[in-house]
Amino acid sequence: MAAGTSGYALCIRAGLGSWVAGLGLTAAQLAENLEAGYRKHIPTDLQVLPAEHSERFVAHAGGFASPISVQKGACHVAAMQIAAEPLLRQEVRKQYQDFTSAQPPLLPLGLSRRQQPLW
Repeated sequence: MAAGTSGYALCIRAGLGSWVAGLGLTAAQLAENLEAGYRKHIPTDLQVLPAEHSERFVAHAGGFASPISVQKGACHVAAMQIAAEPLLRQEVRKQYQDFTSAQPPLLPLGLSRRQQPLW
């Protein structure tokens, strides 16, 4: 891999963006489903097996040598797109804030945190 070229950029250049788009939901649609709390967008199923779908992207000269490597690259592209979606990130942060809280253990009266043996 050339210096300054990410795996995501190589996968996009190889055309895996369209492979991921054909999987069902985009990252934005997934975020809207999560925000709405129901299936606002219904994913579409592939009409062929993933191995057959990825055969188009196999290039032995340079790029992906097998359908399995195409699928691994497509998973990387999908993960990067999901991780970069602002609405999805906001919804995940909201979920964590709603269901988590940090509560320090209670101390006996008269003791400060600095007097604890663990500090």
